[in-house]
Amino acid sequence: MKNWVIILLLFLFSFGYAQQNKELTLDSLKLELAKFLVKKKQLKNLELYTEKKQGLNFRGIHNFSTVEKLENGIYTFSNFSSHRLVFFLIVEDNTFHILDVFSIDDLKVSVDKTLEFCLKQKYCTEIISDYITRLFRAHYTENMTWKRNDSGCKFERKRTKSVFNLMKLKIKLANYFLNQKVIENINTDYLYESIFVEDLYSMYYGVDEEKEIDCGIYSFLYLHDDDYSENVYYVIVNEDWIEFIAIDSKQEISKSIQMIIDFSVNHKYCYLKTTQIIDKLLKMRETNSCLKNAAFKLP
Repeated sequence: MKNWVIILLLFLFSFGYAQQNKELTLDSLKLELAKFLVKKKQLKNLELYTEKKQGLNFRGIHNFSTVEKLENGIYTFSNFSSHRLVFFLIVEDNTFHILDVFSIDDLKVSVDKTLEFCLKQKYCTEIISDYITRLFRAHYTENMTWKRNDSGCKFERKRTKSVFNLMKLKIKLANYFLNQKVIENINTDYLYESIFVEDLYSMYYGVDEEKEIDCGIYSFLYLHDDDYSENVYYVIVNEDWIEFIAIDSKQEISKSIQMIIDFSVNHKYCYLKTTQIIDKLLKMRETNSCLKNAAFKLP
């Protein structure tokens, strides 16, 4: 009995080791993608690909030529029909991960995986923002067009008002600064004049002090004696409550982007506005710009 157990363990170990070291080739990858398209009912059957070599459009995102060699990066694939769904793919060393962007939950997972991969590869800010924007664009303008009345962002939706005017918001922000030990007390009127708030949704600076402010994502900072605090902070203003978000670490920026996506969906933001907000956060978080280093080779 003991010998049988040893033999079984050796077999399982050998099997796992062989699977782990199986080389990912262009042909083996394309076969897996064809199987995925069949599963998603984007390809009638697998024989259409294996026997007739039809039904799979696989290419790089920035390099439109035929892929001849797999390199680490992000690719896109679909069938060749005009009513196709678009998918993305991360290739990393000997592994691959399919990015589905059909449902909003799929989109959220794919954005998270893309951000994780891009940060690991140390891509510059513009590249990260470009990839995330492409995921949103595919979801809203290609995969979900039939469900979106404003997939092309042609109409400006009226924003929802919160119960907060600027002073009520600043009181909450002051308490946040107190908890973060940025300030020692909140017993001065001058304090509120030293808190600056910016609406990330709007292209204009400043917030109307006389009216209830719009629900949205805002940045804020504390300025005292003409000396800016080193940190810019961020808050989501909902109808009658606020949520603070952080971008100091990879985990925080990932969680914050997920919160922004949820907020944007609930408030029916145009996807271009959502990506604009995410782009602003990324530029605040990442100082690695392509203008300083354009050495990335992308598929």
